[in-house]
Amino acid sequence: MSLIKLCQSKDVDLGKIRGILMKGKEDSGLDELDDQGMTPLQHAAFKGNADLVKMLIDHGACVNTYEHNEGYSTLMFGALSGNVKVVQQLLDAGAKTHTVNKVNRTASEMAAFLGMKHIVATIKGYVPMSDIVYYTKKQELESEPRLPSEWAEPLRMLIMQANVHPVRVAYTLEEHPELVDKKVCSVLQTMSERYFKRDGNEWLSGKIHFVKCIIEHVLKNGVEESLKSWLKGRQQDGFKLNLDNFIRQCVRSYAFHESGEFRQMVTTLAHTPQAPPIDDDGAITVFLGMRPDGGCQTCWELNAQNRCAACKATVYCDRRCQKIDWSSHKKLCESMSLAHEDAQAPCLKN
Repeated sequence: MSLIKLCQSKDVDLGKIRGILMKGKEDSGLDELDDQGMTPLQHAAFKGNADLVKMLIDHGACVNTYEHNEGYSTLMFGALSGNVKVVQQLLDAGAKTHTVNKVNRTASEMAAFLGMKHIVATIKGYVPMSDIVYYTKKQELESEPRLPSEWAEPLRMLIMQANVHPVRVAYTLEEHPELVDKKVCSVLQTMSERYFKRDGNEWLSGKIHFVKCIIEHVLKNGVEESLKSWLKGRQQDGFKLNLDNFIRQCVRSYAFHESGEFRQMVTTLAHTPQAPPIDDDGAITVFLGMRPDGGCQTCWELNAQNRCAACKATVYCDRRCQKIDWSSHKKLCESMSLAHEDAQAPCLKN
């Protein structure tokens, strides 16, 4: 069976594919096209098969092929798979982000149309490793590098993290305590300025500034105290006022007030009350967008499975997220339970 047929098959046999690839690029059919103009790599990307994508790229597969009937690029197929790891692999291999298909949409725009915010964030927030490594080497007029070289990979991972809810970022900082450092904050400030001034990338500049603000808060207060403060529910309604105020302060402290995204966010926040309905999150929703379906109530991570036993409406990543959110959720649990029952009633009748 040919390489492209193996990549199209439902149950991909990596062993057989590896054997074919050992024949060399020309003899393996690495650049072969099917009747729709798709390459083996594009099939692998569309399936969201990260292991196969890596294998094909390692053997020389081109990530920027544009022979598909509808003009879809490899990155577009990766985006449609919804697999963040696949998208990052393609970007690391040099996949172009601004290519458009026959309906004039980029990979990011296609993902946005399908509601895949995590893929949009991955593409728009991509940072080449070289941009981080730069700060681990002594530059002209510097007496020493601004960062230790071993911090480059975890810092890049943090910046590119699709979910930058403060709680989720705090969890990452807990795993990499070396990043809770003034040196990191200084580098992030410089990067935010460079992406805005040099690249005109307002979105990434703002995201990096936000991550810097979170690190500064954790540097001052520690992870546990930061989590406790952000997730403390207001007495009368459980609203996370401290988190809301923190988000607003992060936005206000952004240096580039001429940014269109900044002005739009400030205007929206000005009309966002600190007394939202029970299923809303105030300023955090303005900054990060609506919480994704199936997202953890505490940190917004996708595919949360632990459901509150009382209200049946709220889901969490794990017991820790559920525990630290209790001071807020306990004031809403009963009302959310009633809302959940009302929503389920028509289904039960049918």
